[in-house]
Amino acid sequence: MIEKIDYIALALKYGGYMETDRNFLENRLATLTAEQKLELLLPAPSVINAYFSELYQKRNPKEATDYFFGMSQAFGMYFDKPKFGVEGKKGYELFRFIRLNIDGKAYGFCYLNNSEESIIFSELPEKYDQRFMLNMARIFPQYVIFEIKGQIHMKPKKFERFTNQRDLTQLTSAAENTTYIKFYGYNIDELIEEAEKSFSSETLMQYDPSLKQFIIYRNKGAVL
Repeated sequence: MIEKIDYIALALKYGGYMETDRNFLENRLATLTAEQKLELLLPAPSVINAYFSELYQKRNPKEATDYFFGMSQAFGMYFDKPKFGVEGKKGYELFRFIRLNIDGKAYGFCYLNNSEESIIFSELPEKYDQRFMLNMARIFPQYVIFEIKGQIHMKPKKFERFTNQRDLTQLTSAAENTTYIKFYGYNIDELIEEAEKSFSSETLMQYDPSLKQFIIYRNKGAVL
């Protein structure tokens, strides 16, 4: 059974319309197809990015991503091959992404699926390294960051409690659970070096803003 979309509610929540616009919306939407209705109500890229930035700066990263993910769910804005310069083109009418400027380079992210997994992509061809991924984790600490076939992904993930905590160096420590070894510390280069000593088929990265620590999770054997 296909869920019926309440386009008026969608317009009031995400489209920037007010209750006083209800008559206009009802009249305007009555002449449009389902696809055209979504195209009309989806805000412009600049509006989405401005509100995302406001939420990020004035509240927190999670509220910002919750807003964009909620919009992605409502409008079906899931894309597995995102790129710059295609917004508004045929096949990309509902494509929107959040723009990021990192070290003077342009990046973006959009959601891949309803599980809140997203893809980070660059405007120009770019080879990502672990330092980049850890810095991205600092920007979005509510997600884990990982790589699949050269693409950087983010998603929420809960971990089983870690035990057997030990210090590896003055700045880097480790702990583990049944699935992962957790390496954490303050120095990115040292953290990467210590984590690389452990073979793994899966590596996840995260940042703990409360402790200001970078984290690398190395899977003990399972594939992502």
